Amino acid sequence: MSDLEILSLIITIVSLLCFSVVFTFLFRSYFKREIDEVKKGYYDIDLFVEEEQNKEKGKGHKVLDISFKVVQYVFLGAIAFLFLASVYERVSGGRILIGDSTAYVIASGSMSEKNRENGYLYDPVLQEQYDLDNQFNTYDVIGITRYASQDDVSLYDVVAFTSNTGTTIVHRIVEIENIDGTDFYITRGDSNGAAETDDNSFYGDYLSYESIIGYYNGFRIPAVGAFVIFLQSGAGIVTIVSIIYCFLMFEFYRNRLDKATEERRTLVKDLIAYDGSFVELKTAHVETITYNGKKHELEVGKDDILDYYEDKEEPDKGDEIDLDSKEKEHGKENADQGQQEGQGH
Repeated sequence: MSDLEILSLIITIVSLLCFSVVFTFLFRSYFKREIDEVKKGYYDIDLFVEEEQNKEKGKGHKVLDISFKVVQYVFLGAIAFLFLASVYERVSGGRILIGDSTAYVIASGSMSEKNRENGYLYDPVLQEQYDLDNQFNTYDVIGITRYASQDDVSLYDVVAFTSNTGTTIVHRIVEIENIDGTDFYITRGDSNGAAETDDNSFYGDYLSYESIIGYYNGFRIPAVGAFVIFLQSGAGIVTIVSIIYCFLMFEFYRNRLDKATEERRTLVKDLIAYDGSFVELKTAHVETITYNGKKHELEVGKDDILDYYEDKEEPDKGDEIDLDSKEKEHGKENADQGQQEGQGH
């Protein structure tokens, strides 16, 4: 990797880590607050409203919710599959093995168009015998299937082969040479002109059958290879890991909120002996404000005072009253009063 690529990778990693941290903090705080408010009863009426709405919407709405969740997990699974497949494709040298076939990402435009210098591509007789219009573009994903034997290799087949440098090349066979009873091949990209050299630099004088991976079977997905190549990069790996983490973290806290909501709904139903009569269900949240020794109770969301009364002043701790001494003094006063009445008689 060049210095610029390393710097770009570092910036990407730092940026995505910061995003993940902020995402985690925000959603954790949001869901924690929501769960606390649900447990404190702030949304009790909403729990029953939601239940009634779901009843009115019927089974179709429930099926829609389940379908949406299934789509989410399928999408996540597809991303994870592409991620693992792209990493494997990078490790395996550009090939994803699926039985006798492979999927290959096209990294150049050497087969993207017909070059007029390649006369065989425009020969009407040859076009009737061979498929000469099977070009593909850069970043396409194509299918390559192994030959059953060398006898199946034909002139003008589009083949994938391993070059002498270990890279995979996908070009068309333009010549077949039989040397000492063995067939060898010369290939060329459709976009490369006849005046240019053939692919000899990739394999020496001729391409051997042992170096051929397989032939192009016609399977093609346009442009997907760009995404695959991105997933193979360091930035792509960090990005996908961050996306999967954020998704799982969101699902974790959302499930906790759903669980708290259902537990609160069940608790309230049991406490009020709810019989399903939603029309008779009412709720009010009261806020108490104490000011200058007086309490004001207001219903949350309204501007009218529900109740108003004075607080009884409580003695300070320094002026606490000793109840035992008060009782003794009261008894002594009664005794003195009794003695005075006796003397008067």
